[in-house]
Amino acid sequence: MKSFAIFALSATALAAPAYHKRDYVYDTVIESVYETVYTTTTLWVDPTQTPVSSAAAFYEQPQAAPTSSSAAPAVAVNTPAAAAAAQVQPEQASQVTTSAVYVAPTEAPAQTSTTSAAAVVSQQTYVPQAPATTTTASTQTGTSSGGGAMHTGDMTYYDVSVGTGSCGTTASNSEFVVALSHLDMNNGVNPNANPLCGQKINIYYNGATHQATIFDTCPTCAEGSIDVTQSLFEAVAPNGDGRVHDVTWSLA
Repeated sequence: MKSFAIFALSATALAAPAYHKRDYVYDTVIESVYETVYTTTTLWVDPTQTPVSSAAAFYEQPQAAPTSSSAAPAVAVNTPAAAAAAQVQPEQASQVTTSAVYVAPTEAPAQTSTTSAAAVVSQQTYVPQAPATTTTASTQTGTSSGGGAMHTGDMTYYDVSVGTGSCGTTASNSEFVVALSHLDMNNGVNPNANPLCGQKINIYYNGATHQATIFDTCPTCAEGSIDVTQSLFEAVAPNGDGRVHDVTWSLA
């Protein structure tokens, strides 16, 4: 009886269907596809300008880091497992498109340089020098250091303190003043407004030069002769007896 019971339990165990636990494993696979596109850019360069290098730029999008998953250990089963289909989505390839720009070449304008030679003609014209006009009481002429015409005549002295000179001023006998001949002072104007009044003259005698101021007009003196103060007369001709001949003077 006991043996029968064990056999019966064994038979029951053998008759029961065998149910085993089945594990499903999913594998995820990501595949990245990259495509490189090469383009060519054509640039027309003006021959008259300095060419500028322009390279086509290529931009690559950032790469996505591939994600990998470790597969779990597979369990051996008697029936095929329904595995999930791997889905592969290729990444869209990035393309860089550059368009060729046509620049029409321009012709450099022709430069024409025209040089005209101007003829230079040098012409010399002779102009005769005008002779210097000299008014003297004698035949002696010369050149003064002051640049005026030379005059030669007698020199005398008089008392200038007796009245007013023809130029409208007074003077003393100690001053170096002079009265010119009426022929040298005559210019058809008022004697007081004579342009010679107040001008300086240089008196040359015996190698010495003395300067005096035109103060008056001598009505009796010959052309080229002068009448001076006694102090000036003694300075020019210390040994004179009241009249000295061949005294030369000119405007200073």
